[in-house]
Amino acid sequence: MEIESEEENNTDNSNNEYELATKLKDIGFLRMPEKCICGNTRLNIQKLNSNKPSGIVYRCTNYKYKHTYNIRKNSFFEPFKRLKLNIVLETVKCMLCKQMNIEKTKIYLENTIKEKISKPSIRKIFKYVRETIKKYYEIEYVSEIFGEKNANDVFAIDESLFTHTINNQPVWVIGAINNRTKNFRLETVFNRDSEILKKFVNKYIDKGNTIVSDGWAGYSFLNNNPAYNHIVHIHGGGDFGFGITSTSYIEGLWSNIKSKIKMIYHIIPSFNFISFLRESEFRIKNNKKNYEVLLIEFFKCFDCTKNLENTIISDAHIFLHDSDFNANSSNDEDDSSSD
Repeated sequence: MEIESEEENNTDNSNNEYELATKLKDIGFLRMPEKCICGNTRLNIQKLNSNKPSGIVYRCTNYKYKHTYNIRKNSFFEPFKRLKLNIVLETVKCMLCKQMNIEKTKIYLENTIKEKISKPSIRKIFKYVRETIKKYYEIEYVSEIFGEKNANDVFAIDESLFTHTINNQPVWVIGAINNRTKNFRLETVFNRDSEILKKFVNKYIDKGNTIVSDGWAGYSFLNNNPAYNHIVHIHGGGDFGFGITSTSYIEGLWSNIKSKIKMIYHIIPSFNFISFLRESEFRIKNNKKNYEVLLIEFFKCFDCTKNLENTIISDAHIFLHDSDFNANSSNDEDDSSSD
């Protein structure tokens, strides 16, 4: 009886994997080749081996040749050939939708889909998701207009020091938020001096707009600057402004990001800080979307990075990248925060 039960289990898992592969193909998360090498343009999804993650393939309908193709090719699932599609998808869902860390994800998956998955496998998926999001925002920051010229928009700008890092290497982040649309930009920087702040403003906020800041001396270049209307609120005196010209939105953004990082990871490595920052950015920008829509948004990010993977992204002389931090010798970036 146990043998029969195990066989039935394998059959059910195989059918579920096949159905999931079909669904992922239909919504574009898996890509079918345009045509077979024999020239035939008709391919189908077929099961070759029910017990292996690679047991589902695209097969040419020309049975004279019977060519098969990897269904994961050029998709997000390609690096995880030893893991079933449902395990990878559920892990991404745990990370982005349920906001779980590695330990909680492992427990959740083993209790829900009843399959063992190792922490290194979860860690690999987490890291790949994070790097995908990071690359996407680097592309978006170049291609998408943030502050249109003479749009009369109000942008609150501020800097914040992030100290919840493993190597006691705090990181400065500059942020600007459009107080009308709530769209925002974030960059990690070496320091918050006037030169760096000026380059940040020139990169992201076009002339003719209003900039709201606190009384930090680094914003002195905006004083009497005809290109911008500059409003200063002295936070030390309890002045945060009101309505559209308030700095409350940017202050709230810092609080939101820091609370999410602390809630999920508790502490993060400074040498991978940018990746975690972009992950938090993705969560905040998609926080009102349900699971399905959020996953679709993530896979759109992946498609964008695949299509533009050779794009030259940021100004390396202005802003920090992961390589600018000391990585020491540890590659287990989530160990202290999630286990």
